[in-house]
Amino acid sequence: MAMLVDSLSIARKNINDLFFIEAEKIDPQYKDVVGKIRFTTQAFEQYKQLRPLSPAAPTPEGDEAVEDDWTALFIANFTPILYTKMLRYSELFDFTNQYKDIISKQDQFASAFMNARNQAAANLDNLGFTATNYGMNNEALYSATHSMVGSTGGNIPVVPGTTTPLNLAFGPLALEQAMYEIRRQKSPTGQPMMLTGKLLLKIPPELEGVANRVVNSINLQGTNNNDTNDWIRRRIEVAVNDYYTSATAWFLRMVDSAFHKLFCLNQLPYKVDRLAMDSALSYKWVCRESYIFGWEDWHGVWATAGR
Repeated sequence: MAMLVDSLSIARKNINDLFFIEAEKIDPQYKDVVGKIRFTTQAFEQYKQLRPLSPAAPTPEGDEAVEDDWTALFIANFTPILYTKMLRYSELFDFTNQYKDIISKQDQFASAFMNARNQAAANLDNLGFTATNYGMNNEALYSATHSMVGSTGGNIPVVPGTTTPLNLAFGPLALEQAMYEIRRQKSPTGQPMMLTGKLLLKIPPELEGVANRVVNSINLQGTNNNDTNDWIRRRIEVAVNDYYTSATAWFLRMVDSAFHKLFCLNQLPYKVDRLAMDSALSYKWVCRESYIFGWEDWHGVWATAGR
């Protein structure tokens, strides 16, 4: 059916709507990686990691109250990244079939943009042992020696008595160790973090079978039948991520987003527009959105490269 030129501007809104309909069909695995989704209309967002208050101090009557230091430990700006895709059509194609063709490609656009978003999120974990550009203070997300100003902390398993990483193969006892290690994380003032809620176990497809056996078994897998698995079953949820590059690495984060600081910061929502005709008598259709994945604080997450 012929498409009137004047109707194209009205139809672009429908194209945007169609994109989101198609995008809903693709698993948004980025949400499992970070859990926390934020929105901004600013060029960047500045995050501050504050030093928590120390425990209240006993103060004899008549003495001056104890002064505390509530200053920022680290400050960083997070600037969303623009992701784009463009198609070019000749004037003749525009006059005959352009709109219909753009409509037919919305499932491919949805796949292209959702794949990019899922991959960008997964890289927060994939590169979490080495990359230093995702967080507040030029440290990798997963480390045994996170700076806390005057002290250090860690969110990876280590050889006892050292800061040497210990790669734990996934299994029920390793998972129990990860659960108590994440609970043992201390604040910059050395206080317990109360990380006692549900945990999300993030794994590659290669670990899906064993993870579901470990988490869902009535008794602790591979141990005496008297060993209950109730602790793991009550606290662990499983998320499989097809964008993880390691077949052995596995990750934990608190399910409640109030207890961890991984995030996706969305800026420009997905849009598609037709640009003016260029000197080659062609029209360009441009699709774009902008966002960034990052972390404010390493507490509430844990990881091992596995083996």
